[in-house]
Parts: sequence; C-alpha cells; structure tokens
Amino acid sequence: MGPAGMLAAFLAAAFAGFLGALLGIGGGSIMVPTFIIFLGMDPKIAVATSLAALIATSAISSSVYLKKNLVNVNLAVVLEGTTVIGSIVGASIATLIPSWLLETIFGIVLAYTFVVMINRTLRPPTRDYRTNPHGRFVFFDESLGREIRYNYRRVGPAASLSFLAGLASGMLGIGGGVIKVPILDLIAGVPMKAAVATSSYMIGITASAGSTVYFAAGLIDPVLVALAILGIVLGSRSGASIMNRLRSRTLRLLFSILLAYYSYKMVVRGLTMGGII
Repeated sequence: MGPAGMLAAFLAAAFAGFLGALLGIGGGSIMVPTFIIFLGMDPKIAVATSLAALIATSAISSSVYLKKNLVNVNLAVVLEGTTVIGSIVGASIATLIPSWLLETIFGIVLAYTFVVMINRTLRPPTRDYRTNPHGRFVFFDESLGREIRYNYRRVGPAASLSFLAGLASGMLGIGGGVIKVPILDLIAGVPMKAAVATSSYMIGITASAGSTVYFAAGLIDPVLVALAILGIVLGSRSGASIMNRLRSRTLRLLFSILLAYYSYKMVVRGLTMGGII
C-alpha cells in the first residue's frame, strides 16, 4: 500500500470513528463498508482490519467504564465463554465463504442496524430508573445523582444468544454492540448504562479471539491495522467532543440514511459479484 492508500485508509477510519461516536455505534459498522465501497478493499481484509483495530479501541473505551465501576466483569467473563467461541466460528466461516457472500451478509446486518437506529431515534427518550436495593452490583448514575443497584439474571439464555453476537463480530469485524447490549439489558436484566459498558469491555476480548483466525489466514496487515486504530481513536475523540453541541435526534436521522445507503450498496454489490442479479 502506497502513501496515498495509507492516507485514504487513515481518513476512512477517522470518518468511521467520528460517525461512530456521534451515533453511539461501533466504528466497525461504518469502517468496513467505507473501506469496501470507497477504497475498493477486499471484504475479508476490511473485516480482518476492523476486528483487529477493535482490540485497541475497546481497551481505550472500557478503561474509562472500569474506573466508573460500570462494567460487570463477573457477567462479562461468564458470557465471553460462548461469545469467544462464536467469534472464532464466525471468523473461520468468513475466511471460507466467497467475498461476495460476506459483503451481502454485512449489508443485511447493516439493514438491521439501521432499523435499531431508527427505532431508538423515533422512540421517546427514557431514563433508566431500574434499581434493586438488595442488588449485589452497584454503580453511580451521574445523570440521576444516585447509586443504581442490580442483580443479573437468566445467564443461560444470555450466554446462548451471546454466541450469535460473537458469530456476527468474528464474521463481520463489528463490535456487535447492537446485539450484545439488548442481550445484557433485556435478557440478563442489566441497566442500560452498565450494559453498554460491559458490552464495550467484552468487545476487545471477542475481537482478540476472532483476529487470531484472520492472522493465521494472512489477512491482517499490521500497518493497515495501526492506521485504522489511529484513525478511529482520533475520529472518536473529535465526534465525542462536538456531540453535545449538535441535535442528536437530527444527527441520528441523517446518519441512519447513511446506514441505509451502505446497506443497499453492500447487498447490491455482493449479489452482483455473485452473479445473482
């Protein structure tokens, strides 16, 4: 990769990190299609690069959550058992299937992300008041100005579904937050803020497992991964710094359109390359 290609990869990663911070979704959901659509990168290399970059970005973000005691490490360790297996299986499948099929699957998952984003945007805002005075786990909710106590539940179903989150993460190079957070919140009963933090913590471990498969397949370029990490970190910080100055509802609507566009392009490109349309 020449200097021009390296600069383009860095800018694409920064763009993904910037939008990811504004939208509250993982940068991989934007970086992978940006790499594929605008840089013409092979889908497998784009996915491998994104997954490897998530290791570093997860460590950076989760370190903040750990200091605030938002991460439920106990639950994360339990759920990572099946999530890691899913990540390895997903990465293995990605290295074996045709690139056009991988691109098509990614487009379909982006369509799901678009639906989640639109639903979250149009739904009236709520505040998480759930608390259990006898809860074993506790964190301080700064927006409410008080402690939130809770216990998690239904670990079995949550662990089973976490396999699917790992599968998606390993196969598509995404953090899987759009799958993990609902599992932690709706199935395991973890308050939303703790669910987001715990998901962020788990992403790095999940990505590490899947990345070993891509590394063994020779699909990871250390220079490209370093550029992606640097771009995402700088882009995320820029996005986070201006997020509070902008109308979040309008932003989510506008960028939901971008997700819909990416989804359409990925599905059409994939099916075209596969000779289906």
